[in-house]
Amino acid sequence: MPKVRTARLLLREWRDSDHGSFAALKADPVVMEDFRGTATRAESDAMVDGRDPALDSSVAFTAVTNGRSARVMQRLGMRREPEHDFDHPRVPEGSPVRRHVFYRMTRDRWAAR
Repeated sequence: MPKVRTARLLLREWRDSDHGSFAALKADPVVMEDFRGTATRAESDAMVDGRDPALDSSVAFTAVTNGRSARVMQRLGMRREPEHDFDHPRVPEGSPVRRHVFYRMTRDRWAAR
């Protein structure tokens, strides 16, 4: 079971005990306000169980000026996909943090670690 551990972070495979906590997060409209919306228990369980087709990869993004976050993504094995970089719609034009860079980790790349 691949793991990534730092002093402040642990990335690991899902455990059966994660279902309830994850479902509570996915059902909370405040937590999910910047996402596609809330999820039912069945939808969140499908994500934890790996049955959600949207989980063939994990993505992350950060402001182009945030080198520390970009380095974390790179250390995790995520790859930058410049064709998906974007201007964040909630950041005002002209702001140095408006442009965001996009990283992806595929399920196959994660398993090969």
